Amino acid sequence: DYGWFYGDFFLSPVKLRPRISRNEKSRKMSKSKSRSRPRIRVDREVHDAVDAHSDSQSSDSKWEPNEHMPSYVGIYRYMNNPLVYLGHLWMYGLAILCYSRSLFAVAIVAHVLKIYLLYTVEKPHMERIYKNNRRQSSSAITHKMKIKAKEARSSDTAVFLANWVKHPIETGALAPSSKQLAIEMCNTMNIGPDSVVVELGPGTGPFTEVIFELMQGKGTYIGFELSEEFIEKLRNRFPEHKDDFLCRSAEDITKVLKERGIKHCDCVLSGLPWAIFSKELQQSILTQVTKSLKREGRFATFAYLQGLVLPAGQTFRALLSRNFVKVERSKIVWKNLPPAFVYRCQVK
Repeated sequence: DYGWFYGDFFLSPVKLRPRISRNEKSRKMSKSKSRSRPRIRVDREVHDAVDAHSDSQSSDSKWEPNEHMPSYVGIYRYMNNPLVYLGHLWMYGLAILCYSRSLFAVAIVAHVLKIYLLYTVEKPHMERIYKNNRRQSSSAITHKMKIKAKEARSSDTAVFLANWVKHPIETGALAPSSKQLAIEMCNTMNIGPDSVVVELGPGTGPFTEVIFELMQGKGTYIGFELSEEFIEKLRNRFPEHKDDFLCRSAEDITKVLKERGIKHCDCVLSGLPWAIFSKELQQSILTQVTKSLKREGRFATFAYLQGLVLPAGQTFRALLSRNFVKVERSKIVWKNLPPAFVYRCQVK
């Protein structure tokens, strides 16, 4: 038995029998005649393989690389080259115990040389043998971390935060709304398969997802969003409604409904950051909302918990009371960042 060992992989040992002389082979072949024919065939194949290997060993033929997948077992599951990076720690430990700077310097030089050998000899050899079948990450832990990092970069929170950095005024919030807040927003809005729903500022789509679930693939939906990044994400997330996400202002609600041949909508849901809007812009948007709603139509928007005590939040609450005949406040949704509540309004 023999095998090759490198700092980050094992080649499975090749099982070989000792070289057999021709007399011993003939004697064994005569003894095996009493056995079944399949067994004789197997023995002959094994002997031929041994002879072929021995002949190749005696000649100067070059060993051809293969593309088998290397095995990663034991500590190799978690990191490559453990003997290079960890197996050398005993020298550092010995230098510390001996309190010897010279020995510590020798340990550093030896370690650097090992790493140099790894990257100049072993790693190119590994690439030549296994090509693309080897593990690309330095360890299983690193591979997992890369996957998690990629998922994090594509998550709604990352997209929301990145958009806030680019457009803090238009975005308003640091993180998307939670599923619990989305459910609370859609509650009592009477959304069904025949509804005409308008959403202002859908962001990454937390409210949109619940709306589509309630509409069951039917009805009419129109979303107004000023961020092109959010528009692209929404269209990728809900491809069947890609034409329903418009990069237009919330002040164009009645105009867009008229363009689509719709007289009134059943409800309007808003994820807009009202607190950062001027009073004039708030009133302009709410005027468009009331004009677009049918009789006894519903409007829902949310505010963060601090809106109950801050002057801006109290002013907006008074503005809602002037534009709607009925204004209700939901319970506080604690499973949101930050905690929030919903204003549910109704026109005459």
